[in-house]
Amino acid sequence: MIVGMMLTRVGRHPAVFAAALAIGLAACSGDTVTEPTMNASAVTGSFMLRSLAFDPQGVLPEIDVAARLGATPELILVGGGSAQIVFRDPATGLFSTLAGTYRMTPTGVQIDFDGRARVEDLLLPRRLVLTFGGFPAQLFFDGESPGGVSRERLRVLVPEWNNEQLLSPTPGRLRVMFGR
Repeated sequence: MIVGMMLTRVGRHPAVFAAALAIGLAACSGDTVTEPTMNASAVTGSFMLRSLAFDPQGVLPEIDVAARLGATPELILVGGGSAQIVFRDPATGLFSTLAGTYRMTPTGVQIDFDGRARVEDLLLPRRLVLTFGGFPAQLFFDGESPGGVSRERLRVLVPEWNNEQLLSPTPGRLRVMFGR
């Protein structure tokens, strides 16, 4: 039926018919389907750090770093793609803001922190891809830390590892969870 309608419309121009047929077939093929992304309204707002743990490649026991941060860091995602994490540094007592931008992914958000942001203070990578899910709403990452974490900052947050021989940066498994 669709081909018949196309023949009626394009008449005696085989090149036009061939192009229209190719476009129609491409629209029906599974190769051109793009993955839907989440709605930004699902993640817009404030999330508190619930878990931040690091395991340096199984050499030492996993440490819950969140418990050592004192005041709870807060992740804020606002409309227009702006992101920031606000926290009080336990070493200096000063409040810090890690500014960046975010974009939606099919399963959550990708945050790209500003080049001046000291993401290593929270053992985070410059690009953090978080999955959205759970109830109440959660954003989480669980995997190998991209590029490792700052050995110097790790030693500040986990002083019992000061005598350990750690690589710089220190590779390992990072688990981060922000929740509402």
